[in-house]
Parts: sequence; C-alpha cells; structure tokens
Amino acid sequence: MPAATWDAFAAADAIVVSTEDLAESPEDPFVEAAGVRAKIGPHPLLVLTLGEQGYLLDDPASDKVVAYVPRRVVEGVPMVGAGDTFGVTLAIQLGLGATPAAAAVAATDGVIRMLESREA
Repeated sequence: MPAATWDAFAAADAIVVSTEDLAESPEDPFVEAAGVRAKIGPHPLLVLTLGEQGYLLDDPASDKVVAYVPRRVVEGVPMVGAGDTFGVTLAIQLGLGATPAAAAVAATDGVIRMLESREA
C-alpha cells in the first residue's frame, strides 16, 4: 500500500482490515497484526478480521491483543458484505460509547445475524 494510505490509517480512530486485504499475509495472524501496528503507530484501534475464525482486537488502551472466535459459524451462504457489516456495526457501537471489546462482539453478532438471514 502507498505511504499515504498508511498515514491515513495512523490518523484514524479505528481501522478494520482483513487478512484477505493484506497481500503478504504470514501464517500467524498475530505477526500480521504486529506488522500493521508497526506501520500505523500506537494510536488507532486495530481489528484484524480472520473470516470464520474470528478477529484479533488490538486496543491501544489495553496491554494485549485479544483473539475472539465467533459463537457460531454460518456456512453455505454468500459471505458478501460480512466485512462491511462488521465495520459499520463496530463504528456505530464505538460511536454509541461501547468499549472496543463490546463493540467488536456486537459487530460479530451483527455479521452472524446477517448471514443467518440468508440461510434457506
């Protein structure tokens, strides 16, 4: 990605990226998250989504990266819009004053509900 993109990420309050978004993703998502954090600096909330495996939450206010696995994996439905649903729900929840951890859980639940609505 161009330096201007990394600069924009660094100036944001929160960013959500997927392992699919990063061209040179290593096998270890913790290494990947650390690489993104090194490029964006210490400020923004960072969520690295891992598809059906959940996400990593790197909250600058916390001293650890939290891994989360969803309570339910919805299979056999199109995944289109899952990342957008996650990001929008996270932003809304943060805007309403939720903690980053609570906002990320709510975002995951929103994705699950959206995917469940597609089940036949």
